[in-house]
Amino acid sequence: MSDLKGLKVVTVEQAVAIPLCSRHLADLGADVLKIENPAGGDFARDYDDYVHGWSSAFVWLNRGKRSVALDLKSAEGLDAFRDLLSQADVLLCNLAPGALERIVPDESLSELNPRLIRCYVSGYGSSGPRAGQKAYDLIIQAETGAIAVTGTEQSPAKIGVSVADLAGGTYALSSVLAALHQRDRTGLGKRVDIALFDALLEWMSPFLMAHRYTGDAPTRAGLHHSSIVPYGPFTTADGDDLYLAVQNEPQWQRLCTTVMEDPGLAAADGYHPAVERVRNRASVQQRVQSTFSDLTTEHALQLLKLADVPFGRMQDLAEVLTDPQTQTRLASGILPTGESFDYILSPFEQQPKPAPVTVPCLGGQTADVLVALDRATLEMKRNQSAPAASAQRDLAGASPDLDDLAAQLHSAELTNCTIQPLSEQVPGLTVADSYRIQQLNVSRRLRDGGVIVGQKVGLTSVAMQEQLGVDEPDYGVLFDGMLVDDGQPIPVSGLIQPRVEAEVAFVMERELRGPGVTEADALEAIAGALPVIEVIDSRISAWKIGLTDTIADNASCARVVRGEAVTPIADIDLRTMGMILTINGEVVSTAAGAAVLGNPIRGLVWLANRLAEFGVSLRPGDLVLAGALHASIPVAEGMSVHAEFAGIGGITAEFTS
Repeated sequence: MSDLKGLKVVTVEQAVAIPLCSRHLADLGADVLKIENPAGGDFARDYDDYVHGWSSAFVWLNRGKRSVALDLKSAEGLDAFRDLLSQADVLLCNLAPGALERIVPDESLSELNPRLIRCYVSGYGSSGPRAGQKAYDLIIQAETGAIAVTGTEQSPAKIGVSVADLAGGTYALSSVLAALHQRDRTGLGKRVDIALFDALLEWMSPFLMAHRYTGDAPTRAGLHHSSIVPYGPFTTADGDDLYLAVQNEPQWQRLCTTVMEDPGLAAADGYHPAVERVRNRASVQQRVQSTFSDLTTEHALQLLKLADVPFGRMQDLAEVLTDPQTQTRLASGILPTGESFDYILSPFEQQPKPAPVTVPCLGGQTADVLVALDRATLEMKRNQSAPAASAQRDLAGASPDLDDLAAQLHSAELTNCTIQPLSEQVPGLTVADSYRIQQLNVSRRLRDGGVIVGQKVGLTSVAMQEQLGVDEPDYGVLFDGMLVDDGQPIPVSGLIQPRVEAEVAFVMERELRGPGVTEADALEAIAGALPVIEVIDSRISAWKIGLTDTIADNASCARVVRGEAVTPIADIDLRTMGMILTINGEVVSTAAGAAVLGNPIRGLVWLANRLAEFGVSLRPGDLVLAGALHASIPVAEGMSVHAEFAGIGGITAEFTS
């Protein structure tokens, strides 16, 4: 949905309550920036690993957001945070009471941005004897009496879902939307404080009022209801439980007449009105159960439908997921590692179904957001200082339109054409700008259904660096559509100006997360090595590229020819491993593994530590290309390219029309 499109939300959050609120704002179209500590981020990331290695709670609560890793205790992080808030509409926070305010006092935020709405969620709010005390869902359920009224007469129970957190997050959402409406009238933001204690205490009101005015505590009713009868499960002759919810007199009368075939029971003493049924709970439930004990499940269902009495059946989680009603509420999301997952649409998203949304890796959008922030800040300062009559821009001094540059590259790939080097279009284009352009097109591929299968490191050999005139490696993203089986034809008509590179690739067996990754760490994390031929292709005219051009162009990757056999490397010296490259049977290049940073495994080390700057790790199953051993070689229709590596085998790429 796009009801809140254009709304900018900055959230400093953990766990459930505020993440639920901010996720719903994202559902409604807001741009939600999730500020996370670079040292681990939201601790909900580590609750479990049920969704392809990712926390189910984190995936549920954080899809559609952008993660920005900032150390708010550092001067640089705090400056960036304040700059973000100066341009934001809403700030959300559920850190420990007072934690954020000790860093950025709330009064200073209202001065920094008078339109900013600040919503803080805590255990007990800002007043009362427990203000400032930490609390979590279990504690709030206990202290508000929710546990006291849940379970059976013999044993209380915690409510199965985090009801206090969900209540707090829902009230936070409502309060933010109300504050936005008020701001439309006044032009000013405001502070909102939500306490989990208050939220669940409000939901406990019927029980508390019953006790206050009768002196009695409602009896724990298990699967039944403390103040409505009949309400709960009744077992058929087939042993199935059918759940009834008889809420009013007409429903009770129809149950008696059509299902129980005893019209007079509806108005009998002890069975009418509703309060009498509660007082005579055991008798009423026994009478209803006696009817169901004589009915098959199918017959009972027919009678309940005929009587129009609300009913349902107990379903386990597997049955819920396959329920046709549930199936209409499913949508698809994408994890940072490229795997897709199904999720339940929020009530806001039912029609139309949204495009696949992504779950952010820790700090995955930090560079994007900070580049955009710098650009917006520079533009604001420029507008404030430049005379209104001076409308000319010096392209070399202006921040580039990264979205436009990304769109140029995307269009060039679709149409098999080339464009002017980005470094010439925008003198001064930075490496950070280029990785942002790359990421924009990666996101575009993901939205179009692409699946990430790994990463590539490029420019790791002296031969490649000298060929392109650069002096440092780069990296790009591998998608499933790039993979080609050994010997499978590759039509050159789908490429622009292809070249080939023979490389050593690795398959990850375990996660490899920087910083501080060593060669030993990398060797322990891989399942083994395999030979690949990478087909690089540039959307930049005549391969006239510099480092920023190839980074922006996803490290110029087009295809990856790979085999299925992954060879353990415990007994292989990657440094001295020889490679022979032939085209149509003629040797065109030879090299050894040491050409790649002295050892191909160092390409993997470099990548893991580089990705750590963005909170990204290499995941089990990832294919990682370590970089070419030689200068790239142009190819054309009719060429058969074969690379043979000592110890790990060979690979062939066949180029056709």
